[in-house]
Amino acid sequence: MSNSNRFAAQKYLSIRWKLILPLAIVILIVLILSPLTSQMVTRRIEQEADRRLGESAASVEGLFENSEYLATSGASLVSTQPEILQAFYQGKPSEGAILKLRESLRLQELSLYSADFKPGHPAMFYGGPVVTRRPQVSEDITQIRETLLQTALKDGKSTSGIAIAPQGSQIIGVAPVRSQDGSQIVGAVLASFYMDDAFIAGISQIIGADIGIVKNNKVIVSSIDAGSNYEHMVNDGSLAQRGTINETLTYKNGQQYRLHAQPLMISGETQGYVLVAQPIEELFAVIRDVQTILLGISLIFTLAALWFWITALLAFTRPLTQLTEELAEARDQAVAANKSKSEFISTVSHELKIPMTSIKGYSDLMIAGATGPMTDKQMDFLNIIGTNVSRMATLVSDLADISRIDTGHLRIEPSTVNVKDLIEDVVKLSKNQFEQKKQTLSIDIPADLPKVWCDKNRLRQIMTNLVSNANKYTQEGGTIFIQAVRKMHACDGQEAQDVVQVKVQDNGFGMSPEDQGKLFSKFFRSADEQVRAEPGTGLGLSITKNLIELQKGCIWFESEYRKGTTFYFTIPVQQPEN
Repeated sequence: MSNSNRFAAQKYLSIRWKLILPLAIVILIVLILSPLTSQMVTRRIEQEADRRLGESAASVEGLFENSEYLATSGASLVSTQPEILQAFYQGKPSEGAILKLRESLRLQELSLYSADFKPGHPAMFYGGPVVTRRPQVSEDITQIRETLLQTALKDGKSTSGIAIAPQGSQIIGVAPVRSQDGSQIVGAVLASFYMDDAFIAGISQIIGADIGIVKNNKVIVSSIDAGSNYEHMVNDGSLAQRGTINETLTYKNGQQYRLHAQPLMISGETQGYVLVAQPIEELFAVIRDVQTILLGISLIFTLAALWFWITALLAFTRPLTQLTEELAEARDQAVAANKSKSEFISTVSHELKIPMTSIKGYSDLMIAGATGPMTDKQMDFLNIIGTNVSRMATLVSDLADISRIDTGHLRIEPSTVNVKDLIEDVVKLSKNQFEQKKQTLSIDIPADLPKVWCDKNRLRQIMTNLVSNANKYTQEGGTIFIQAVRKMHACDGQEAQDVVQVKVQDNGFGMSPEDQGKLFSKFFRSADEQVRAEPGTGLGLSITKNLIELQKGCIWFESEYRKGTTFYFTIPVQQPEN
């Protein structure tokens, strides 16, 4: 070959490789990144599914505690009814009257026990399910029932408990029955909900997931498809050994579900494990789409290398557009499902407000004497009704707020607000709570503190939540300090702005590092016994954080276990008009 021909061939090869080499590098990168990207997408989707399932498991714990409260309240209410007292005096309970009370309170059992009850003694009247024979219960449940009855008869106070065992699991409330003058205990009332398939099905419907309860390596009750073979991790003890499990199950119908299992904490006590399973077919469909598209991209690039670089480049952009559209569609479907759940909560909250308003109004009228003179005992009952209605109203209000926040329908109506006056009003309304616990409250707010630009009612709600938490989670004789100052502060990812920073400090229970990481999660309740002793829904701080951020502020905290907690939040200062 002549020098000129050799030179031409070398020049030709150089140009060819200049065209192919970049594409070859891209193909190599795609082949390497495709499986890695698929794995990353899969892990991220599973992590998000596990996080949501963890929130659902916390909701199950809250519903169990609420059922325990309803059982205790039902027993306390029934114990004051005239027909119940008459049954103990006459020794012949009116079956019709007692069953009518049971049905009105939606209980599954309402039984009466005499004042001289001892373990092994039968009920004076059994008001459980009407079947050929009473449901069999384990020795553990029988012992729990008898212990609760003896405690109520001995202490003269209402008590409750949750008994979970392979046979006859129950949520129990017991209340003593006193004589007409209140000097003697003549018996006890036991009210209970049975933790059966219908009960679990109701909870499953509320949270939109299949539920299972496990204790001592046995499935107690479950709505999870047995054909998914989930029971193997229960029976072989792996759940008890690992504590928390996340797995993907396949139901008999071929649909894939994500399973999350964690300890079941009720009133600070471990009652076994709760299992929550939700379908994730749509999420895994996205994974399959990603894998298919990535494979298609690789094939297109390989074929395009044989023809032309520009053809490969055009073919590369088309699947990306398709992928974006499919991901956007999957996101819209998930948002729509979450919106439907939030709208349902909003509707239920609205419907609950109407009867609660009537109950509150009529009880207030009776306390005011509109129906004539009331005895001290009647006034006590009315005050209890008022307290519990207020507590339910707070719960309904919190549920409505969290629903509006999730759907983006929460209205913020900003105006000029005097922070000093507002904090003093909140403290004044909370004065009785501080006096009852003999707590010392001090305030440090300069007189020249500037006004802020925010929704006054929502700022009042924020302060009330933080001050109420400081009061509830600080022991008797503790101290609470409230301070407000003007300063320049930058929230995460934002420029520094002129704000009023409010501090609410206490020397109360404090928080463990584990609890601090979950503090602003919806429905989060600490396992700390001292914290659990105080009523709460686990929604207050989540709502507070959202309300602050919606008004261009931010919130953070400092806490040391058993030494106290300090919350800080900022609200922008009102800017002067131009």
